[in-house]
Amino acid sequence: MDKSIYNAWSDAVKIAFRFNSYNALTLKVIIDNYLIKPTFPARLYHPRNSIRQIPGVWDKISHPVMVQDLTLDDIEHKILRVEFNEPRIHMAIVCASIGCALLRNEPYYDYSLKDQFYGQTFRFLQDHDKFAIDRYQSTVHLSPYFKWFGEDFIKTYGTEIRFTKHNKAERASLNFISAYLNEGDKTYLLKAQYKINYLGYDWSLNEQK
Repeated sequence: MDKSIYNAWSDAVKIAFRFNSYNALTLKVIIDNYLIKPTFPARLYHPRNSIRQIPGVWDKISHPVMVQDLTLDDIEHKILRVEFNEPRIHMAIVCASIGCALLRNEPYYDYSLKDQFYGQTFRFLQDHDKFAIDRYQSTVHLSPYFKWFGEDFIKTYGTEIRFTKHNKAERASLNFISAYLNEGDKTYLLKAQYKINYLGYDWSLNEQK
């Protein structure tokens, strides 16, 4: 495809295209390396059936996308996170692991992107392995996504008047999350005193037996 055609697209079309490219290429690299064999030193730190056992999966293996050869890291970190102010990308692209967002059973489309973003984020935050409020321990448990990429939320969701006990990235993350909660949980986040705990990340392959 001529790059000039891509440049003429709206941001929504570009984002949907990048999401679909990333997710399809993730599936391809899993299929190309299945059954995944443990590698050294990854086998010392990650599950045997993890995408992290595939050498160079994100930063070395390149894929033809339009007129470019791109790695998965290129798509995520050099295009999506740089060219678009849209932190919800982290709920849309998948790394084939239990700890990440679930893969939709449909492509992303520009005309339904808003609803798809909402659905992906809502489903992500409903998973207690990714977000949970423990009132007894006065702790809010967050996916490590919000530690790794918390700064991505500042531009759109940053606040100086809410969640003031927390740092800038945490305030933005909590402000973002609160929009997807019921009133009781939202009120707790806004008014209660609690600590934040970042959950562990399960790198096991998200596969169906």
